[in-house]
Amino acid sequence: MKSEVCKVHRSETEVTAAREDVAARTEMVRITNDQVVAKTATETALKDAEAQLADARAQLDAQTQ
Repeated sequence: MKSEVCKVHRSETEVTAAREDVAARTEMVRITNDQVVAKTATETALKDAEAQLADARAQLDAQTQ
């Protein structure tokens, strides 16, 4: 019984971490977009940030299925 509780807790922790990662990556895309507009970052940097966000969202989807 205790190991099942630990598995549930670990799973909840992983989902929380995945949600926080998505939030952080979303903010990074926003910041990088602002930097592109200000010409202090490149379009490539924005594409990289968007790719990292997509990866974070995929990991969250995998955690919640």
